[in-house]
Amino acid sequence: MSASALETVAGVLLVFVVPGLAWTFAIFPEWWPVRGYAAALKVGTLGFVLSIAFTVIAGYALLSLSPAGFAASWSDPVLETVLALIAAVGAAVAAAQRWLRPSSAAGSPADSPDDTDPWVIDRRLERLAQEAAALRRAGRSASAEERRKIHERLEEIRSESRRIAAAREEEYV
Repeated sequence: MSASALETVAGVLLVFVVPGLAWTFAIFPEWWPVRGYAAALKVGTLGFVLSIAFTVIAGYALLSLSPAGFAASWSDPVLETVLALIAAVGAAVAAAQRWLRPSSAAGSPADSPDDTDPWVIDRRLERLAQEAAALRRAGRSASAEERRKIHERLEEIRSESRRIAAAREEEYV
């Protein structure tokens, strides 16, 4: 019996997407809503990997628990049911965390100030690291006076990065 297009799409989503995304947002509630390409890539990759892991673990558990094994087909949708339950539990945990958590992590970019928004903090740290790398490259061929200015700016970047990291650690402690 061949699967319809709807069954195929549902199966692919259950195996590769839904359980992992649900648990990604349950584990990292501050990642919602996803902003930007890099953030979507992080969330999508982690969701994909978690979905595959859940599928392998659920399949192995079903194979081990059933003496006759199981058939991963729509006529006997045991694996699909288990994956749907895993996704539902992950979605419930994510929704509960969003509901119980202060709105700063779940707000829109306009609602969350730069000092508390994880994506803004990550982007700021990345920009500082890129600027520091560019300054180090420029310092190789700079004069003594330019090197002094570059060294001062590198110290400013280091202190700002340490300040941001300390504030971030304090938030999570």
